[in-house]
Amino acid sequence: MKFNNIIKIALAFGIFASVGSCSEDRLDLYPDTEESLEGKVFTASELQYLLNNAYGSVGSASALGANSIIYGELMSDNAFISNTNSGYYTSANAMNFSDASPEASSTWAQYYAIIRNANIVIHADVVLEEAASPAVLEIKSQAHIMKGMAYLMLAQYFSPSPKLGMDSPYGIVLKPNAWDPNEIGVRSTLQDTFGAIVSELEKGLEHAPDQAEHKGIFTKTLANFLLAKTYLHFGKNEDAIIYANKVLNESPAAFGLLDVEDYMTYFTSNDEAEQENQPETIFEVPQTASFNLDVNAHPATFFASNAPHRSILYRPAFRETFSDDDIRKGLFGNNGPGSDDPTGIFIKKWQRKPASQGAYTQDIKVFRMTEALFIKWEAMAKLGQNPLNELNAFAQSRGGNTYSGDALTAVLEEKRKEFFGEGTRYYDLKRNGLPIVKETNCVINCNISADDKLFVFPIPSSEMLRNPGMQQYPGY
Repeated sequence: MKFNNIIKIALAFGIFASVGSCSEDRLDLYPDTEESLEGKVFTASELQYLLNNAYGSVGSASALGANSIIYGELMSDNAFISNTNSGYYTSANAMNFSDASPEASSTWAQYYAIIRNANIVIHADVVLEEAASPAVLEIKSQAHIMKGMAYLMLAQYFSPSPKLGMDSPYGIVLKPNAWDPNEIGVRSTLQDTFGAIVSELEKGLEHAPDQAEHKGIFTKTLANFLLAKTYLHFGKNEDAIIYANKVLNESPAAFGLLDVEDYMTYFTSNDEAEQENQPETIFEVPQTASFNLDVNAHPATFFASNAPHRSILYRPAFRETFSDDDIRKGLFGNNGPGSDDPTGIFIKKWQRKPASQGAYTQDIKVFRMTEALFIKWEAMAKLGQNPLNELNAFAQSRGGNTYSGDALTAVLEEKRKEFFGEGTRYYDLKRNGLPIVKETNCVINCNISADDKLFVFPIPSSEMLRNPGMQQYPGY
C-alpha cells in the first residue's frame, strides 16, 4: 500500500532536498564533493536528512533498484537477453567483462557511494543534547545496516567465492573512517571483509527499528536476514541457521511467510494493498507515480512482455522443470520473439503498469522472508542435517515436485523455482562453487567453471589508475 501522503514517501527515501530545519546548502553532500565533515555538528532532523539521502542511493538502478536483480538472473542459467533487444544488459548477459566494463564501474561507484553516505551518518557529530536520543541511535543503526549490506554486495561481485578459500587476499576495500574525499585504500583480505560485514550488521542490530511504516526502511529483521546471508556466504553454517531462525521466529507481526493462497496476488495483483508492504517482504524499494526508476531502469521495463525494453526471457527447459500443479508455473507468461532459438518466455513477476498509480510504480521487492527458510535449509544440508522433510513440505505447499537424494542439490533447485526473476541464482551458484551452464540461448561464455575469473568483477580501470596500491583480480 502506498503512503497516504507523498510527502511521507519523500521524507523516508530522500526524494526531497530538505527536511524541517535543514539547509540545502549545509547538507549538499554528494559523491564528487570536496566538502569535509570536519567541524560540522548536526541536529537529529539534519541527520535524518542525511539518512534519507543514503536511502536514495540504495534504491538506485545501479544498486538494489534493478541491477542486483537483473545481474543475478542474466549471470546464471535462468535468463537471457533476447536477440531483439534495446542494447541494455547485453554485456552482463554475455559475462564479457573487462576493467572498462560498465557493470564493474557502475557497481563499484554506486556501492561505495552508499558506503560514503552511510559513513557520513555514522560518523556525524550530533548536538550534545540529542546525541544519545533514541532517534539518533536509530538513525545511526540504520546506516550501519546499510554499510554492511553494501560491503556484502561488493564482496559478492568483486571477491572470489569463499568456497575457493577464505585466505584470499582479494577482499574489498573497507571504509572504517569518517568520509574523506581524498582517501584511497587497498583490498582487505576476504577474512577481514567478512569480519567488517558482521561488525556493521551487529552494530545495526543495536538500535534499529523493530518495524517501520513501510518495508523500505531498514529494520532489525533486515539486519538478522543480512547476517544470515553473510554467514551462509562465508561458510559459517551454524551461525547462518541461528540468524535465519531469528528472522523466522523473532520478527514482529509485520513480517510473515507468504502463503500459497496469496502467492499470485503478491506478484501480480493490480491492487497495491495486495502487493506492496506485505508481511513476506523484508525490504523493498518504493516507487510512486512521481518518483520511480521509469522506463529506462525499472525492472519491469526489461521483464514485462508489454514494456518498451522487453528483452529478458527464460529458457523453456527451465519452465518444464515445474509440475503443472505448481502455482509458480503460472508466473511464466507469453513467448518472446521468434528471433531466439529456442524461443524464450517472459515472466509476470515484474509489471509495467500494476495499478492506478501508473507505469513503473510497482515497488521493487528485494529481500523476502521465504529466503530465510532456504538459508536455513542450505546451511542444514552443508552440516549434514537433512532438511528434505521440511523442503518437501514446502514444495508440496506450492504444488511442486518433491525431492530425494542430495539435499543441497534439492535445496538449490527448489530455491531456483521459488525465486526465479528475483536475482538470487547467480549468487547461489557462486557461493556454492558451482559452474554456470547455459545450455541454450548463448553465444559466448556459456559454460563458466567455478574458478573462472568471470565470477569476479574486475576493479574498474578508473580506480586502478587513481590508486597505485590496488590489486586487480588475476586474469584481468
